[in-house]
Amino acid sequence: MALQKSPKRLAKLLDYILGRRPDEFGLVADRDGYIKIKELLKALSEEEGLSYVRRAHLNEILLTLPIPSFEISDNSIRSKFRDRLPQHTYAQDPPKLLYTCVRQKAYPHVYIKGIYPTGYSRVILSSNLSMAQRMGKRIDRSAILLTVQVQPCLDEGVVFFNAGEALF
Repeated sequence: MALQKSPKRLAKLLDYILGRRPDEFGLVADRDGYIKIKELLKALSEEEGLSYVRRAHLNEILLTLPIPSFEISDNSIRSKFRDRLPQHTYAQDPPKLLYTCVRQKAYPHVYIKGIYPTGYSRVILSSNLSMAQRMGKRIDRSAILLTVQVQPCLDEGVVFFNAGEALF
């Protein structure tokens, strides 16, 4: 309960998520370190005791803490201290299977045309089945889980990048 009422404690959690391990929450920062606020709020709502967090709480932290650890630009947020963020590096030896989810409505199109990025510059895949399902439920409660066989993709010239421990 104390976490709900303390902007300082919420700020510490945001510092961890935005500055160190967004991948633990199924989030991927862009090359400038920004994460969409909408995606951050969806990820926080999945955590016990944090479903109350809204954009107003982020603004409250910016206004009340003397030195907030994050900054907001339009509809995106990033840590001011990004030196510990996972770097998007070429995946030397990706797992044999990766997972992602698509909206139920989009599945027929994906089945015919393949997977393409929506909302991000790249398709986000997870080596962890439950993380992929968690991320999928953010876009559609009845999202369809897709399994990607990595070797045929590599044979076709697809390049995989690490975006944390379990995200590609």
